[in-house]
Amino acid sequence: MNRSRNIPKWNVIGESVRGDAHVHKSIVNQDSIKWAPQCGGDCYAIMAVSDGHGAARHFRSDRGARIAVDETIVMLEEFWKAHKKK
Repeated sequence: MNRSRNIPKWNVIGESVRGDAHVHKSIVNQDSIKWAPQCGGDCYAIMAVSDGHGAARHFRSDRGARIAVDETIVMLEEFWKAHKKK
């Protein structure tokens, strides 16, 4: 936090990595992570993480995880903007 101006600053890092079992079985990474804002310096940070099913019968799990984090970020940013103090 920048105490001289009392403005919080967030630094967010993260990564979703395909696990060894998925590599061995040639299965795509079914997990997803996303955060907002994409650049630092704003006064909020939102992060969404989604863990895919992992089973072969859930072959679209990677898409579902990506949709889940994308939509969560959109909804939470809209919520933040509607309710932040001016």
